[in-house]
Amino acid sequence: MLAAGLIASFFAGAGAAFTLRVYILAAIAVAGVYGAWTVAPRVFFFQPLPALLALAAVWAAR
Repeated sequence: MLAAGLIASFFAGAGAAFTLRVYILAAIAVAGVYGAWTVAPRVFFFQPLPALLALAAVWAAR
């Protein structure tokens, strides 16, 4: 579902695409932080860290 949202953002208008990408990447980051907090801290390096780096790249490209 999250990957579909990111793919759909490539076909949306400029403003909507940015908003959709930020929302999807933030959702991934929040879910990953929760997983790292409740399951194992090493989860942080596999889910939220890449999402946060991608979020920073999206923000920088704007």
